[in-house]
Amino acid sequence: MHAATSDNVQPLALLACEKFGATIAMCRTTCAKIETVVLPANPPAPIAFLQFTVGYSRNDSAIQLGKSSAGVRFLGLAAALVTTMGPFESANAISLMLDSAAADRTLVPSNRQVRDLLAVLEARLIRSRFIDSVLEWHSFLCKQSCISAEYRADVPFSLSHTPPSEGIESLVNAFRRLHRLGESTVSRITIHTNHSSPWVVAFTQWCLGASPSIYANDGTAILEQANLSVDLIVGSKHGTRDGHHFSVTVHHDIGNPEELISVCNDLSRRWNGMTTIENSAKWMLEVSGMGQGPAFRALQQMLPYAAKSYLKYLALEYIASSNPSAFVARRFKQGCQAMKFHSSPFESDRRVAEIIFRMLNAHGDVQSARADNELLDLEDGTDITDLPLVQRHLKSLFADCKCTTCQKASSYKERVLLNPEEYCEMEVFIKLAASFLGDAISLSLFNNSEDLLIVANHSKENAAFKAHYANSLLFVFGRKNASIDIRIEYVLTTALALVGHHKEDQVRLSSWAMSCSNGQVVYPTMFQSPQIKQRGFLNLSWHSGTLYYKGETYQYVRGDETYTEENENIKPSKVEQPKVAAQPLNLYHDMKLRWRITMGDSVLSLGAYMEGSGTERSCNPFHALVVLAHSCVIERCSHDRDSKLDHVDPIWTYSSPESPGSAILRGMKSIVPVDGSHELRFFSLARVKANDIPVVVSINACLACSLKLCKEVKSSILIL
Repeated sequence: MHAATSDNVQPLALLACEKFGATIAMCRTTCAKIETVVLPANPPAPIAFLQFTVGYSRNDSAIQLGKSSAGVRFLGLAAALVTTMGPFESANAISLMLDSAAADRTLVPSNRQVRDLLAVLEARLIRSRFIDSVLEWHSFLCKQSCISAEYRADVPFSLSHTPPSEGIESLVNAFRRLHRLGESTVSRITIHTNHSSPWVVAFTQWCLGASPSIYANDGTAILEQANLSVDLIVGSKHGTRDGHHFSVTVHHDIGNPEELISVCNDLSRRWNGMTTIENSAKWMLEVSGMGQGPAFRALQQMLPYAAKSYLKYLALEYIASSNPSAFVARRFKQGCQAMKFHSSPFESDRRVAEIIFRMLNAHGDVQSARADNELLDLEDGTDITDLPLVQRHLKSLFADCKCTTCQKASSYKERVLLNPEEYCEMEVFIKLAASFLGDAISLSLFNNSEDLLIVANHSKENAAFKAHYANSLLFVFGRKNASIDIRIEYVLTTALALVGHHKEDQVRLSSWAMSCSNGQVVYPTMFQSPQIKQRGFLNLSWHSGTLYYKGETYQYVRGDETYTEENENIKPSKVEQPKVAAQPLNLYHDMKLRWRITMGDSVLSLGAYMEGSGTERSCNPFHALVVLAHSCVIERCSHDRDSKLDHVDPIWTYSSPESPGSAILRGMKSIVPVDGSHELRFFSLARVKANDIPVVVSINACLACSLKLCKEVKSSILIL
């Protein structure tokens, strides 16, 4: 009862699922994994600045189920289903199982009650990593030449499905009967499928401790297992016209075979799940056809140069328009001060290089892995398409492609500049490379990503959004006439989507602050440690577990602000305020950044305000990132940071952190005197209005150099 109350689930669902677990065939290896990986948990991790905790309850539903062997078996079943199908589809399958096994239907929980239970278990069950086994078997089956050519035509994506709910119910029922305690007449189980073959093999191994014997449709043995009485026929049409079929047949010692299920369409859903960056990259390379040979070698050679070009020549900024959340990119000239001091969302080139190396090295075919994991500069006058291995592969694709665009182009170099309207082998390769680069760039935002879990089968997730993001990167790959509308929201939204947090609208509207999904909580690192730096303002922190605040669980925290009268400005700490700006100083050293949390219906609102300011006005913290995206940060200069100006320009006057652009309304320019306080700088950035950008933030530079940069980038706001 305590566990049900803690998770807000029905006790009937807990009791019924535990009772059903006693009948499930679940091998000891899987049960041990549940007991050693899923059930134990580290102490909750505090997000101290917000008084949040991330982790797992000591007495939640998983712990309750883990107290009995029957409950552990059920957790094993739930882990395989929930982590690849999600709570909704899993509840459909488990509800069928509970209903068919129940002697008294009045004691069967509703589908919704089962779904609620599975939803609270999901965060723990993801740690079982059942999906890794599915990925391994997917890779194995994709390489089998004995599978019919017709079936192999779309084998990577066609092998990425799960059976329908009825099929899973029959599969579990067959395993229960095969391993029933006492007498059993079942001698063998035969499964006919094609599109869900990797999942079925992994599920069989998960439940029974060994994979089934695997045969092609013509009888060719792919893998034989003498110690397990389960056969899987891959690529089976089994009497259907199109081969989209799933069936489970039980063979008895005496009598005719019994067909438990025969479903004409086994394309009910694609499996999904959370796995490591390396495993997900391996999946993407395989399904895209870039996992080996010339395509992989070209990709391996081009990505370090492509990433360097992206980071070197682009600065990201918002448009100060009616849509303040729209981002555009601006290409700066080499040596321009704006290019030198423009803020970057990325921590370092090396961090991006390490992600690319991990994604490529995961495939095991890296021929010349660089030990230092560095990005590379192109020589002057060369493009990525001039690199030897890239050139060789593109020439080969160009020569073989039959599309109209390739037929009309005189060379592969001319073809790269064109955007075809029909299917083209060259275009597919270039766009896949751009998509791969986009994922690597977005993943580099995460701190300590070695243990980060990302969506395994994300190749078709948010297809339209990912396509637009990839198209915006095409200029890096030689498409000189491509739009360079590269928005920072693409980078952040892609990063969140890769970990299963679909917050495109919230990021676009600048309302995202924190989210929890798939057992991971993600938020901007700068919220926790608001230290303004030129690079890395979009770094993301993450923790495993569920988000708790005052005993309740939440999945989303939005950035919010409260409004008061404009004349309620923060008063300076010092009584005597200098009349002119002559050197860096802090007039608000008594103020402290504080966070205001407002509880709503299943959503928390987060705002930042200044303690000691005499005003209750709070601001949306995400807006600070918005402003930084198109601002400059000068961290130091060669002069004494405290040196006074030789000549004071009266157009520059002091403004408060509350209203950084107030002087602009009077025809002046603003200096926000918060020298030495990262917290006040952060708050000041969050209070900048969209039409007052760009901003210059000075950390340890003298005032003269800071004002010089303001003049060059046409900034009217300097935050000290």
